[in-house]
Amino acid sequence: MDDKSVSKIIESFKSYFKTAGKDSAVIGLSGGIDSAVATMIAIEALSVSNVKAFFLPYKLSSDKSRVDAEAFADKFNLDLSIIDLTDIADQYFKLDINKNISKLRVGNCLSRLRMNILFDKAAEHNALVVGTSNKTEIILGYGTLYGDSASSINPVGDLYKFEIYELAKYFDIPVSIIDKEPTADLWENQTDEDELGFSYEDIDKLLYSILNERLDRKSILEKFDKKLVDDILKRVMNNAFKRKVPFICNMRDTESIVMNCEVIDSKNKNSKNIDEIFRSIQ
Repeated sequence: MDDKSVSKIIESFKSYFKTAGKDSAVIGLSGGIDSAVATMIAIEALSVSNVKAFFLPYKLSSDKSRVDAEAFADKFNLDLSIIDLTDIADQYFKLDINKNISKLRVGNCLSRLRMNILFDKAAEHNALVVGTSNKTEIILGYGTLYGDSASSINPVGDLYKFEIYELAKYFDIPVSIIDKEPTADLWENQTDEDELGFSYEDIDKLLYSILNERLDRKSILEKFDKKLVDDILKRVMNNAFKRKVPFICNMRDTESIVMNCEVIDSKNKNSKNIDEIFRSIQ
């Protein structure tokens, strides 16, 4: 990652805050690499005194996540507050109607609870909530709708996972954060790559070939294992709804229809979005 690319992200971040009339940011610092990189961008853009970070653990959270979050905050003199979610969350989980709640539902509830608190803290500090979902996760739909995928601004949403690692080294983020296995830390021993079934390295190479190099299916299958291709394509298409705003029903014919984050010109319907690109190589 070169200085020019980093400066562009930081300037874009500054510009949005100026437009919004805000000068403070709130972010959830998980102890992971994505939130660390997003926090560094916020610090570089706004100064460390204008960034409020929150570590929001649950009783099943890894102790290492807390250690890494605190080490990061100490290194960069960041204001870090810790709010334990256990009592709040368990009030809901212990209800009779939730006696058979799955790990996935627990994880999603915690993710949304964290974002609820972050938005409340943003209101307290007259700030904007900074998102931490990277491009790879967004394309895969690997995240919780209105949980970790929610934010007011996302400085890392156009960065593949491999670019997150490049930025982490650029910002001199602690090695303990860079080297550990990626995890959302939603339950004990949970890791991203175990859930996804493939390494981020392989997934990024595939996504880059599809979206940046625009290779067709034949060319892609010459480069990648068919199971990887088919499984990732299925995940991307099945989670398409996560990449769109709530569907708005249309009541009139217009020259330009804004629908699901895409402007469709009635005179020129050839525009493509991510879903169409993936669908073309199925």
